Amino acid sequence: MDSFLEVTPNDRLTFTGPFTDVVTAHMTLKNTSSNSVCFKVKTTAPKQFWASPNTGLIIPGDSKQIKVMMQPFKRFPSDSGRHKFQIQSCVAPAEDIQDFKSIWKNVDRSKILYNILRTTFIENMNGSSEEEHKKIVDGIVTNDVDILAGILDSLDVENIVLRQELEDARRELVKARKEIEDSRAAHSQTRFECEICLQQFTDIAGNRAPKVLRCGHTICSSCVNSLQQNNSVTCPFCRVVTSNLAEIYNNFIILGDNQ
Repeated sequence: MDSFLEVTPNDRLTFTGPFTDVVTAHMTLKNTSSNSVCFKVKTTAPKQFWASPNTGLIIPGDSKQIKVMMQPFKRFPSDSGRHKFQIQSCVAPAEDIQDFKSIWKNVDRSKILYNILRTTFIENMNGSSEEEHKKIVDGIVTNDVDILAGILDSLDVENIVLRQELEDARRELVKARKEIEDSRAAHSQTRFECEICLQQFTDIAGNRAPKVLRCGHTICSSCVNSLQQNNSVTCPFCRVVTSNLAEIYNNFIILGDNQ
């Protein structure tokens, strides 16, 4: 036997709004067995629902209506179907029952049978028919689908734009890297040349050894000799005067790199 009781409704207990006030639903328990049966109504949300009576005795063939009340909400509850009611039933003891709590405390758990009801919440549509209610719900769903489709389209567009911006940034990065590499190559080439005569620097023994002026600019020894007047050299780049040729020294950094 699946249950001693026939529960109506047998699957879902429906609560019809508005939910800003206490909402009441009913279930009927009918004893279909040949024994008197004790019942107990439990819920997964005892703070939200309460049943009256929630425990009792039903003789064979008799029925009992249970009133289930739900606490009010400020808006339509979003957890429809999540809550459950469990109706437990067991054969009543032969002696007179003084305390139902003691029965459920001492009963053999394997002798208890169960019925399960889920909850369903329906907003009151001001007396509209079920068909009209379905149309309204379908319209809401369709509208939500359209909104989601629009969001997805927008995301697709944003994705395309971001991809394009990323590709543009990648091209700019490649271009910048090439410019840096070209600049380094040019600098590497020119650092071994005198920027006046554009001739390659030689070692110290040669006639175009790299010489550092007082200002820090480097020219070859041949250009130093060409520019010197009265034992001084005026830098052709910044016009700073090196007043004594003894202050001009070899650029050992270039000499070292040029080996």
